[in-house]
Amino acid sequence: MAGISATEVVEHKIQVLQQQWREKGGLGNRLRPRWSPLNCKIQQVLEELDYAEEHLATALQKLEELEKGADESKRGMKVTEKGNLKDEEKMEFQKI
Repeated sequence: MAGISATEVVEHKIQVLQQQWREKGGLGNRLRPRWSPLNCKIQQVLEELDYAEEHLATALQKLEELEKGADESKRGMKVTEKGNLKDEEKMEFQKI
């Protein structure tokens, strides 16, 4: 190694490592068996999330409809109560 600079040694080592990397197919090929099932699981979770969001939207719509119905019932009860009070007042007035 006389006459070879440290930079040349490092460059040679880098070339050797790059060649080894290419021969082994790189990290992607080595990890593919690991991340492929993870991608499947992610897809499954995303589909479950879509399903849950659809059900949530349906439930929220039904809740809104029920709230509107409850509000209308309350208004109807108030009208009925006012009518009953007026009737009671009329009856009391007629007694006098």
